[in-house]
Amino acid sequence: MSSAVKHLFVAAMAGILFSAFPAVSGGAEFSCEDGAGGEVKCILQRDNEMTRASCERGSLFGTQWVCSVFPELDAALCRSRDFGQRMLKQSEYQDDRILCTSLCFCP
Repeated sequence: MSSAVKHLFVAAMAGILFSAFPAVSGGAEFSCEDGAGGEVKCILQRDNEMTRASCERGSLFGTQWVCSVFPELDAALCRSRDFGQRMLKQSEYQDDRILCTSLCFCP
């Protein structure tokens, strides 16, 4: 199995399993305006294998993302049950603020 296929398999499995694991405390946390007078809170937890991002807009909206890096493609794949998947450049993935802004739909 090629490296890219292995990474895609890991990302797909992470998308299935991410809700089974509780969030790890101590991650990076950012807030931004949602463009409609509200505030979005983004919490990132990073480890060697993947990154988990949680987006919360008050008590009405919340979503979670799981991201994996594909160095050979210079990209990261982020998956959410609610919003599907997104490919990001690795430079965008490395910057916590850009990652939060992109995944949590901050203008």
